[in-house]
Parts: sequence; structure tokens; C-alpha cells
Amino acid sequence: MEFAMSKDPKQNNTREKELKNYFSYQQGVVVALVNQFYSIELEPASKASLVTETSPKICSIVIEGEHINIRKKAEELTAQLTKRTEHKRPKEKTMKRRFAKSSSVFVNNYMLDILREHNFFFNSTLSKKSNKTFQLERLDAIFYNGNFVMGATKIGELGKEINDYLNTLCENKKRVVLERNNPFIFAFLAKDEALNKHVPFFL
Repeated sequence: MEFAMSKDPKQNNTREKELKNYFSYQQGVVVALVNQFYSIELEPASKASLVTETSPKICSIVIEGEHINIRKKAEELTAQLTKRTEHKRPKEKTMKRRFAKSSSVFVNNYMLDILREHNFFFNSTLSKKSNKTFQLERLDAIFYNGNFVMGATKIGELGKEINDYLNTLCENKKRVVLERNNPFIFAFLAKDEALNKHVPFFL
């Protein structure tokens, strides 16, 4: 899922929307995989978009009884990054957008590190380096114990289904706890042949 700039602004806008959508789908798959090991607390998206997919905010996870507030940590580090790099204060709208994006990127990368601790690894592409936001790790393929389990197309297809479910689950609620091994999430993952073949929680 690389993003090459084009001379055509419309084409760039289309590709940028595709990448934003893919980020939501990727988050859906990552949440589903992490949920096989840990409970996850979610909040509904701050604002629904009319042109791109929205996804719930990942707030915290519970690891060995410890409640880890990932979102709070992400926001603290994002605030520090902003303070270090913003010599001239940008417009409020720009600040909010950049803050939200950088926080979400940090959470995404944190969740991927959790999966690495459980023998998943990834072929991935880093977003363009910037001193104003964290670099997003965008997944091209997912592996488990050296076995290929999912490519970008499958991440997009399965991730959309999961993201739609999570958005519905969070609708009209302040917070939702996705208990470990949520049966609906498990059912989404169980449809994937490669996961069924190679990942132990399906054996």
C-alpha cells in the first residue's frame, strides 16, 4: 500500500482517501487479532466522515490484569512532539487534525508491537517521515511463526467487515469494552483459511 505522488491533484486525493480507508480496515484486523489475547476498550469516532471510513478510538487494553491507557499515552507523547516541532502555532483546525492523526498512528504502532510479542510479524511500509507526526506502519502482509496468513487485499476486505461491526457496536455509547476473545470478532477471523491453518487460537 504505497502512496506515490501524482501530477494530477484529483488522483492524489483519491489515493489519499484509499489510504485513509485502508488505515481503518487495518485497525479492524489489528483490533481483532489483539482481542484474541486481551480485552480492549473502545470509544466511538469523534466525528463521522462523509468521504472516508471512520473507525472507533482504541482507548486501552488489559494485560495480565493491568489496565493500560494507550490513548492517554499517545496523546501525551503527541503533545510533547507538537511542543518540540511547532515553532509557529498553526491554525486550531490544523492542530486538532494533526493531533488526532498522530495519536491514532501511535496507538496503531503500539498494537502492532503487541502482536509481535505473540509471534506475528509484518511486511509493512512506513508513511512519509515528518517531524510533526509519528510515522504510520502500513501493513502489506501479516505472518505468524513465519507463515503467511494475510495480504493487503484480505486485510482490506476483512478489516472493513470488522470495522463496520465495531462502529455499530460503539454507536450511541460513550465507551465499549470488547472482552477478550469476543465471539463475534472470533467469527470474523475464523472465516480466513490461512488463520485457521496457522494460528493456534483456531487449532
